[in-house]
Amino acid sequence: MEGAYTLSTGGKIIYMILVLMLAGFALFILFIPSYGFPFLKLFSLLVMGICVVVTLNLFKLKIEISEYSITYSRLFSTKELPRVEIKGVRIEAKRLILESLSNPSANITINNYSSFEQAEQLIVWLRETFPDLNEKDYKQELTEILQDDRLGLSQEERNATLQRAKYASTVYNVMGGAMFFTLFAHKNSELKAIILL
Repeated sequence: MEGAYTLSTGGKIIYMILVLMLAGFALFILFIPSYGFPFLKLFSLLVMGICVVVTLNLFKLKIEISEYSITYSRLFSTKELPRVEIKGVRIEAKRLILESLSNPSANITINNYSSFEQAEQLIVWLRETFPDLNEKDYKQELTEILQDDRLGLSQEERNATLQRAKYASTVYNVMGGAMFFTLFAHKNSELKAIILL
């Protein structure tokens, strides 16, 4: 699969709205009297400079996939990783990481990848083409845990111990959430709060 992926129109609109709000705030600070605080003017100029940089970066962001490499371009940097050098991909909630076989500094990290056009298609292609390193690490850790004699003598006992731990953690999390909301609802009553704790 070859092609270029840029920031989606919706993503650009959302980021531009945020930039315009920030720029409006900076202009407001710039034109109000400083009352002996000249650093406020400098601060507003700095914020406006950041707005310009973010805006330029919105139009420079690009992921390019060629037959031989994957390139991620931003305003001040471009990283290229040959496809034969890619160890695998880590896909997380808000970022994806293409890891290099030999040089960790050559890794490509793409934040907010879901803001790119056809992000779903890109993720499917990455999962089909490169090993999923998160899944690989999970399986390796699970294998190590299931071989730990401290959790039980047989693999069935270790599995049962893991299931009990999973159940206990779920129960504790639900109880903690319920206590939080109960305390929030009864925040004016110290006696009820003490009893719940």
